Amino acid sequence: LADNEDMGAWSSWWLTGATGLFPIPGTTLWLVGPPRFSRIRLAPPGCEAPLEIVAEGDGVVVGTALNGRPVDRCWLDHREITGGGRLELQLHAEPAGWGSSGVPDVFRL
Repeated sequence: LADNEDMGAWSSWWLTGATGLFPIPGTTLWLVGPPRFSRIRLAPPGCEAPLEIVAEGDGVVVGTALNGRPVDRCWLDHREITGGGRLELQLHAEPAGWGSSGVPDVFRL
């Protein structure tokens, strides 16, 4: 296809990031960020059940809960979301220090 240098790759990265989850290449980790949708249901192949992502508010992520349990880090491991469930994201106009703890081992030197 003329002028289609990436064969849709950038579109797939944008769409994935728009869900509020962004893959970190070479790892099993997903960064958590503000989604473009207030509610989305994902049912990727290989997952046991769908993952519903629900965002309340507007702005940056200031709190997260996965299946009712608070998550204080800005990343999830792929194994945490393949079982499906509900990812709740609290958004606010001002950052609140959420996600600044728990650096994954893959980033430690």
